[in-house]
Amino acid sequence: MSNRWRDALSRRFGNDLPMANSAISANSLPVEPATGPFGPNGAIGTGIAEKSAVKARNADEDDIAERTAIIEVETGAPKEWAEGVARLCAMSRPSAIPSGRWQQLVDDGARFVECYGAEAAALGWDTLAIFGVDARRPLARLDQAGAVALLDGRDVVRLDAERIVLKSTATGGLLSIYRKPDSREPRVLLWELSPLLLNGG
Repeated sequence: MSNRWRDALSRRFGNDLPMANSAISANSLPVEPATGPFGPNGAIGTGIAEKSAVKARNADEDDIAERTAIIEVETGAPKEWAEGVARLCAMSRPSAIPSGRWQQLVDDGARFVECYGAEAAALGWDTLAIFGVDARRPLARLDQAGAVALLDGRDVVRLDAERIVLKSTATGGLLSIYRKPDSREPRVLLWELSPLLLNGG
């Protein structure tokens, strides 16, 4: 993960910096015990648990907003990309994507935004072109994949208005990514993938 804004986040949040696979959600935060009063249909404590879950979700959104602001200021990237990386770092890994590959996607997204985000946006690259994937098969449909999904640890060696050229650190081979025309296939952004995606690998 990138160092400059990661350090800024660490200074602000201490060691409580979420990484891939460490979801921050209402399900992962402590909920007040169900001790009453009576909730709907006579269930004890339901009202307290619901209020606690809403409070946890609101706290999560506040954290995302603050992390987004730090990334945006430190990188000069568009706010949507900064927020996307903040959400990517905090979200659960979709079950169809292997753990190591998911961590690489998160790292590649952070690295791209830090090193090339401002420049790519200025050249007219849009969010789907950088962070898009096929909605049903995000890793298998390379023809639908944006730049981050294709990075897979590669280095960016050229970036212009028409293409991004990647170089493999292992083999030295080059891969060119061209802008994709609007597709009729459903595409989503990496941070919109469902954690329950079962057939997308």
